[in-house]
Amino acid sequence: MRQTRNQRDMVAGLFFSACGLLAIIYASDLPFGTTARMGAGYFPTVLGYLLTALGLVISLKGAFQKPKKSDEIIYRFDLRIVSIVVLAVAAFCTFLPYLGLYLSMTAMVALAALANVRPNWKETLALIVFINLFVWIVFIVLIDLHVPMWPSLTGAL
Repeated sequence: MRQTRNQRDMVAGLFFSACGLLAIIYASDLPFGTTARMGAGYFPTVLGYLLTALGLVISLKGAFQKPKKSDEIIYRFDLRIVSIVVLAVAAFCTFLPYLGLYLSMTAMVALAALANVRPNWKETLALIVFINLFVWIVFIVLIDLHVPMWPSLTGAL
């Protein structure tokens, strides 16, 4: 029996493909629309196909690529890291109606940085600035979407 050459890439690619297929399946009930007039299912379906294709490419690459280490561990579950990331996303969802998008995003990135064993706060600060600038350009400048960017005393979106 032939052993997979790079098991980590193989497993990651299969995971991406599975996520893409789930997105396609769940979006199949939504109206697709056209490119000019997109329906609610257009973006998740297209994204699902792209994610599935990316996963297949990564899996095939892993099947033919030599592993970096012979005793490479495929997956190591770390409850601490998962808990911190889930807490960061929950904090974002909780803070958004009250603190606005900028401060909620800042809190989420800062909390998620704690998942790293040795967080680099300069990189984290640069990421916070970049993400907030990106959000401003995309949502406010390009799309003209009315999203509360700063704190609201009422908590109303």
